[in-house]
Amino acid sequence: MGLPSISLDRSALADFESAVKKEWLVTNGLGGYASSTVIGLNTRKYHGLLVAAIHPPQDRRVFLEKLDEDLVSGGKTYRFGINEFADTFFPKGQEFLEKCLISPFPTYTYTADKITVRKTIFMAYQKNCTIAFYNVSNRTRNDIKMRVFPLVNWRNFHSVTRRSQVSSPEQRLQADAVKLGFREPKATLFLRSTEGKYNLTDTWTEKLYLREEAARGESCFDDCYQPGCFEIDIERKTSKDIGITATADEDELQAERTMKSLPSTISGIISLNEKETERYQKLLDGFYILHKTAPSSDWLNWMILAAHSFIVSDFLEREKSAIAGYHWFGVWGRDTFVSLPGLMLLTGRFEEAREIFLTFERYCKNGLIPNLISEDAGS
Repeated sequence: MGLPSISLDRSALADFESAVKKEWLVTNGLGGYASSTVIGLNTRKYHGLLVAAIHPPQDRRVFLEKLDEDLVSGGKTYRFGINEFADTFFPKGQEFLEKCLISPFPTYTYTADKITVRKTIFMAYQKNCTIAFYNVSNRTRNDIKMRVFPLVNWRNFHSVTRRSQVSSPEQRLQADAVKLGFREPKATLFLRSTEGKYNLTDTWTEKLYLREEAARGESCFDDCYQPGCFEIDIERKTSKDIGITATADEDELQAERTMKSLPSTISGIISLNEKETERYQKLLDGFYILHKTAPSSDWLNWMILAAHSFIVSDFLEREKSAIAGYHWFGVWGRDTFVSLPGLMLLTGRFEEAREIFLTFERYCKNGLIPNLISEDAGS
C-alpha cells in the first residue's frame, strides 16, 4: 500500500483564511515534534520545526521556530518566509508558494524567476532532531545565492519569550556547525548545513503575532533570536541539494552526541529521509498483513500513521506511553487506556500495549492509575 498524500496547489494556498487553518505535524517518538501551517506561517506558540522533549516524553521546549529563506538573483531578493505581526505580514513568502505536499512529510515548493526551491521537513526517529532538506533548481543565466535564516528560541512550549526578560545566547562556530548556548533554562542547540558558509549575527525578531493564541485569549506575541544565516551559492543552470540539521538538549554533550550520530553529507541525509519514509511504509504494510480484508484508502492510511504519532517512549525505550493529544497534552491515564485498543491493538502493536501497562503499573496506587503523569519529573 502506497503512502497517502495531501496536495494543495497555488489556488488552494492563495485562499489565506482557509490555508492558515490547515496544519501539519511530524513526530519523533519521544514526545517531540515539528509543526506549522501549510503556508509556513506559525500561528501558535506550540508551532516550531524543532519542539524537543528534553525528558521524554515530557518537558517540551521550542528550539527552532522556523527557517526563512531568501534568494538573491540578478540583483533582486525573493523572500520565501512568512511572519505575521500585529498589523502586517513580513515577509510575504506565500506569494511564491506553488504547492504544499504532505506524504508523509511536508514539502513546500516555491518558484521565482525560473528558480524552484523544494523544502522538506522531517525528523529522525528517537532523536531530538529536525532536518530541512532542500532542492534548489536554478534555471536562470545567473549564479544565485540562497540564505537560510533560523529563528530560534529555548522556551517551554506553553510560554512565549520577551526579549527584555532574557539574554541573547552565546554563539560559537565549530568545524561544521554553529553551537548556541542558552541560559535560564540551560540548553544547547546545534545547527549544521551540508553546504555553504554561516554568517554570524546577533539580532532579534520581536513581537511575532500568534493568531491562534490571540483567539484563545492567551499571550500572543513572541520574540525570537535570529543568530545569523547559512549562505549557499548555486551556479547558473544547475541544481543543488542542501540539508540543514538542528539538534537540541538540556545537556550540551547529549546535543553534541545526537548531532554526531546524524549524517553530515547530503547523500547521508537523503538516505536518512528514505529510511524514515520506509518506516512509515512498514507501519501500513504491517496493518494490512494483520487485516487482509481491510480495503486500502487514503483516509485509513492516514489514521494508521496518525496512531503511530501518539505512541512515545523515553530515550532508551524503557517506558512506553501515549500522548493524549497534540500540540500540548502530555501523558494522561484515562486517555491512554480509552485509546489503547485503537492505537495499539487494532494496529497489532501488542508488545507496546503491554509496555504501556507496565509503565502505568509503576505509578499505580491502591489499584488506581493516575489520570495525569506530570510534566515535572514524571510525578
